[in-house]
Amino acid sequence: MTQEEAYFIQSAMHFIGHDCDVRDSYSGRGMYDKTTYAVVVDDITTIIPAVASLAADGEPIPQEFSDSEGYREDSMGRQVVIY
Repeated sequence: MTQEEAYFIQSAMHFIGHDCDVRDSYSGRGMYDKTTYAVVVDDITTIIPAVASLAADGEPIPQEFSDSEGYREDSMGRQVVIY
């Protein structure tokens, strides 16, 4: 996940009133110490509605987000990290 994607998702989540933290050096399973940007959310199912709401309000969707081949996720107890 790029920095722009992570902060776009955070903006979208805040737009609909949900918390979302950005991590700038997350290393997920199988990444072998490589790091990437990631977002931490309480409920993964809120991301798409959040992005849709922000886009409907006129916010342009970053090209990286539109071109994404998909994200990975890891459970963090009660939260989920998307990277």
